[in-house]
Amino acid sequence: MRLAEVSGVDPSALVLDSPREGLRARRGFYWHDLLHRHDPPRPWRRWADRLLPAGVSRRRVSDAAAGYLADLLFVNALRVEGDLNDRVQESRRVLESELTTILRELTESAEEGLERARRTRQAGADAVRAAVAGLDQRLRVVEGIMAAHRPIATAR
Repeated sequence: MRLAEVSGVDPSALVLDSPREGLRARRGFYWHDLLHRHDPPRPWRRWADRLLPAGVSRRRVSDAAAGYLADLLFVNALRVEGDLNDRVQESRRVLESELTTILRELTESAEEGLERARRTRQAGADAVRAAVAGLDQRLRVVEGIMAAHRPIATAR
Protein backbone atom coordinates (compact mmCIF):
# COMPACT_ATOMS: atom_id res chain seq x y z
CA MET A 1 0.00 0.00 0.00
CA ARG A 2 1.36 3.41 -0.90
CA LEU A 3 2.00 6.08 1.71
CA ALA A 4 -0.36 8.49 -0.07
CA GLU A 5 -3.19 5.97 0.18
CA VAL A 6 -2.54 5.29 3.86
CA SER A 7 -2.06 8.93 4.92
CA GLY A 8 -4.72 10.40 2.65
CA VAL A 9 -2.31 13.16 1.59
CA ASP A 10 -2.08 14.01 -2.08
CA PRO A 11 1.66 14.10 -2.98
CA SER A 12 1.07 16.94 -5.46
CA ALA A 13 -0.17 19.08 -2.54
CA LEU A 14 3.29 18.79 -1.00
CA VAL A 15 5.01 20.40 -4.00
CA LEU A 16 5.78 24.07 -3.46
CA ASP A 17 4.81 26.48 -6.21
CA SER A 18 7.93 28.60 -6.14
CA PRO A 19 11.47 28.35 -4.79
CA ARG A 20 10.76 31.27 -2.44
CA GLU A 21 8.27 29.10 -0.52
CA GLY A 22 10.75 26.37 0.32
CA LEU A 23 14.39 25.62 0.74
CA ARG A 24 16.59 27.58 -1.63
CA ALA A 25 19.45 25.11 -1.79
CA ARG A 26 19.40 22.14 -4.13
CA ARG A 27 19.33 18.57 -2.92
CA GLY A 28 22.68 16.93 -2.47
CA PHE A 29 22.48 13.22 -1.73
CA TYR A 30 25.73 11.41 -1.12
CA TRP A 31 26.08 7.71 -1.80
CA HIS A 32 27.55 5.27 0.68
CA ASP A 33 28.72 1.72 0.18
CA LEU A 34 27.40 -0.64 2.83
CA LEU A 35 28.80 -3.83 1.37
CA HIS A 36 31.96 -3.54 3.46
CA ARG A 37 29.73 -3.95 6.52
CA HIS A 38 27.86 -6.91 5.06
CA ASP A 39 30.41 -9.11 3.37
CA PRO A 40 29.28 -12.19 1.50
CA PRO A 41 29.44 -15.33 3.62
CA ARG A 42 32.81 -17.00 4.09
CA PRO A 43 33.30 -20.34 2.34
CA TRP A 44 33.21 -22.21 5.66
CA ARG A 45 29.78 -20.67 6.42
CA ARG A 46 28.36 -22.23 3.28
CA TRP A 47 29.49 -25.65 4.49
CA ALA A 48 28.14 -24.86 7.95
CA ASP A 49 24.79 -23.84 6.43
CA ARG A 50 24.65 -27.19 4.60
CA LEU A 51 25.43 -29.12 7.74
CA LEU A 52 23.09 -27.16 10.01
CA PRO A 53 19.37 -27.81 10.02
CA ALA A 54 17.42 -25.83 7.38
CA GLY A 55 15.56 -23.75 9.98
CA VAL A 56 18.83 -22.52 11.51
CA SER A 57 20.27 -21.69 8.08
CA ARG A 58 17.15 -19.77 7.08
CA ARG A 59 17.18 -17.87 10.39
CA ARG A 60 20.86 -16.89 9.85
CA VAL A 61 20.13 -15.70 6.31
CA SER A 62 16.99 -13.91 7.47
CA ASP A 63 18.89 -12.22 10.34
CA ALA A 64 21.65 -11.14 7.97
CA ALA A 65 19.09 -9.70 5.51
CA ALA A 66 17.23 -7.94 8.33
CA GLY A 67 20.52 -6.46 9.60
CA TYR A 68 21.39 -5.25 6.12
CA LEU A 69 17.94 -3.68 5.65
CA ALA A 70 18.11 -2.04 9.10
CA ASP A 71 21.53 -0.56 8.25
CA LEU A 72 20.25 0.52 4.85
CA LEU A 73 17.25 2.27 6.40
CA PHE A 74 19.44 3.89 9.08
CA VAL A 75 22.04 5.16 6.59
CA ASN A 76 19.36 6.44 4.21
CA ALA A 77 17.60 8.25 7.05
CA LEU A 78 20.93 9.84 8.04
CA ARG A 79 21.53 10.87 4.42
CA VAL A 80 18.11 12.51 4.19
CA GLU A 81 18.64 14.24 7.55
CA GLY A 82 22.08 15.43 6.49
CA ASP A 83 20.74 16.69 3.17
CA LEU A 84 17.94 18.59 4.90
CA ASN A 85 20.39 20.09 7.39
CA ASP A 86 22.68 21.19 4.55
CA ARG A 87 19.78 22.67 2.61
CA VAL A 88 18.42 24.50 5.66
CA GLN A 89 21.87 25.93 6.44
CA GLU A 90 22.40 27.07 2.85
CA SER A 91 18.89 28.50 2.63
CA ARG A 92 19.45 30.32 5.93
CA ARG A 93 22.74 31.75 4.65
CA VAL A 94 21.04 33.00 1.47
CA LEU A 95 18.09 34.43 3.42
CA GLU A 96 20.38 36.20 5.90
CA SER A 97 22.35 37.66 3.01
CA GLU A 98 19.18 38.89 1.31
CA LEU A 99 17.85 40.36 4.57
CA THR A 100 21.16 42.11 5.23
CA THR A 101 21.07 43.63 1.75
CA ILE A 102 17.45 44.73 2.14
CA LEU A 103 18.09 46.22 5.58
CA ARG A 104 21.18 48.05 4.31
CA GLU A 105 19.20 49.51 1.39
CA LEU A 106 16.34 50.43 3.75
CA THR A 107 18.75 52.17 6.14
CA GLU A 108 20.38 54.09 3.30
CA SER A 109 16.96 55.14 1.98
CA ALA A 110 15.82 56.25 5.44
CA GLU A 111 19.02 58.26 5.96
CA GLU A 112 18.60 59.93 2.55
CA GLY A 113 14.95 60.74 3.36
CA LEU A 114 15.94 62.19 6.74
CA GLU A 115 18.62 64.36 5.15
CA ARG A 116 16.13 65.57 2.50
CA ALA A 117 13.62 66.39 5.26
CA ARG A 118 16.27 68.34 7.18
CA ARG A 119 17.24 70.31 4.06
CA THR A 120 13.57 71.02 3.28
CA ARG A 121 12.93 72.06 6.87
CA GLN A 122 15.97 74.31 6.88
CA ALA A 123 14.99 75.85 3.54
CA GLY A 124 11.45 76.32 4.85
CA ALA A 125 12.73 77.87 8.09
CA ASP A 126 14.93 80.26 6.12
CA ALA A 127 12.00 81.15 3.84
CA VAL A 128 9.73 81.71 6.86
CA ARG A 129 12.39 83.93 8.52
CA ALA A 130 12.74 85.95 5.31
CA ALA A 131 8.95 86.32 5.00
CA VAL A 132 8.66 87.38 8.66
CA ALA A 133 11.48 89.91 8.16
CA GLY A 134 9.69 91.25 5.07
CA LEU A 135 6.42 91.51 6.98
CA ASP A 136 8.20 93.26 9.88
CA GLN A 137 9.65 95.76 7.41
CA ARG A 138 6.21 96.42 5.91
CA LEU A 139 4.71 96.74 9.39
CA ARG A 140 7.28 99.43 10.29
CA VAL A 141 6.49 101.27 7.06
CA VAL A 142 2.75 101.12 7.80
CA GLU A 143 3.33 102.23 11.40
CA GLY A 144 5.46 105.12 10.11
CA ILE A 145 2.70 106.17 7.72
CA MET A 146 0.08 105.92 10.44
CA ALA A 147 2.20 107.94 12.84
CA ALA A 148 2.65 110.66 10.25
CA HIS A 149 -1.11 110.99 9.69
CA ARG A 150 -2.20 110.76 13.26
CA PRO A 151 -3.71 113.90 14.60
CA ILE A 152 -1.62 115.60 17.15
CA ALA A 153 -3.17 115.50 20.52
CA THR A 154 -3.91 118.92 22.00
CA ALA A 155 -3.37 119.71 25.58
CA ARG A 156 -6.38 120.77 27.60
